[in-house]
Amino acid sequence: SFGMDHTGDLLRWNQEPPPVLVWIADSVAGPADPSLETTRWPHFFRFRGGNKDDLKDLLERYAGIVADPASLRPVSLLNPQAGEKILNLCAAPGTKSLMIARQFSGSQGLLVSLDLPGVGFRKLVVSAHSSGTGAPPHEMVMADLLSCSAETMAFRGLPALYDAVLLDAPCTNTGVFRRRPDARWRIQPEDIEAAASKQQKMLHRASEFVAPGGRLVYCTCSLEPEENSDVTKAFFQSRRENWELIAESRSFPWSSGHDGGCAFLFQRIH
Repeated sequence: SFGMDHTGDLLRWNQEPPPVLVWIADSVAGPADPSLETTRWPHFFRFRGGNKDDLKDLLERYAGIVADPASLRPVSLLNPQAGEKILNLCAAPGTKSLMIARQFSGSQGLLVSLDLPGVGFRKLVVSAHSSGTGAPPHEMVMADLLSCSAETMAFRGLPALYDAVLLDAPCTNTGVFRRRPDARWRIQPEDIEAAASKQQKMLHRASEFVAPGGRLVYCTCSLEPEENSDVTKAFFQSRRENWELIAESRSFPWSSGHDGGCAFLFQRIH
């Protein structure tokens, strides 16, 4: 897909130990902390210490979260606005939910995070409660997106339609092999096709929760065209009369300097 030169760059990238980066929403110049080093990405700082207790204390003091700049790209495309109702699908462990909550903190909107029950969902709960004062109401729904519906939301007293929906779809993780060394042994070629098939179903289901005029962001941490452009192209072709592709963001480690992934912004016309 990428040619020999870029493939070599990617393989070398995957062999490097990843830095510990901390995202702090409220910081502009950076907190005066000797364990943090500024980076070329606003609000992201490199943790230079080696003690996990020091990192835990730092995150609590600055309401930060360990994250890669690639995580913020889909949230930036979604562009949360004050007072909006936002639905985050496949939300665990909560990184993007926390970023969304901090970005429109103080508004009278609503953030709903949905994912399967389990350890990941418990991490999401912790993230929600660490989002700080002034954050919008944050509701959590334990459900399978493929079997979730407007009736499911109504049963929980939640809106059926949202101004903005983010779908961070399960994928083969080929953009983050550096952080998930097990995946390079676990993932097989046939898994790409299987992932794309499920992603297509999830994208169609996610679109059902978008209000007319609303926004939908589909993203993965995969580099594979089959899981990104092919999935979104098939969705757009089947829903062309109701949707418009507004923008897309692709990050490749050899050029971006951070984790890889793709994100696509759609707008519902009516």
